[in-house]
Amino acid sequence: MSRSSTAWRGAFWVSNRQERRAAARARAKLAVHAVLSGKVKDDSCTCVILLGSPPNPGAPTKFAQVEALVDTGCTNTSIRADVAQAVGLPVIGKAQVSTASSNQSTVTCDVVMGVLSIPRSDKGTVSRPIPLTIAPMAEPMLLGMDALRGGVLTVDLVNGVWDWKLHQVGEAS
Repeated sequence: MSRSSTAWRGAFWVSNRQERRAAARARAKLAVHAVLSGKVKDDSCTCVILLGSPPNPGAPTKFAQVEALVDTGCTNTSIRADVAQAVGLPVIGKAQVSTASSNQSTVTCDVVMGVLSIPRSDKGTVSRPIPLTIAPMAEPMLLGMDALRGGVLTVDLVNGVWDWKLHQVGEAS
């Protein structure tokens, strides 16, 4: 089976038009819990996401808008040090990471704890804590597979739009 004639759908390859349509119908029946979307610009999917520091007892979480690049090649969501400092994210440890831009095989980076807030389809937001790797990079934030897990990412290069939908069934933990 040639990958050029197939489409990736969750946990399996869909190889023909009939199977692709059946998979699309099955997804369409799932209730959408939260949605991120945006325009494809320069072959990149970007969005503005709300990022906050973990709540302190008795104090509400304060959120800041951060521009994020959706990066399916990024295992762990990453953030620049200046953005983490501006939002007030606490350092929770260190991690050895491999980056596409580093000349070294691994780099030691600080890990901070943040809270991502994603718009719900029925008003409000879905907020969840997530560890973020501080990395030297041009983008303020890379939204990695750890944040995207459990959702369906659709990129429409013909119309220049993308969306990521988190369904109530199979919701990311």
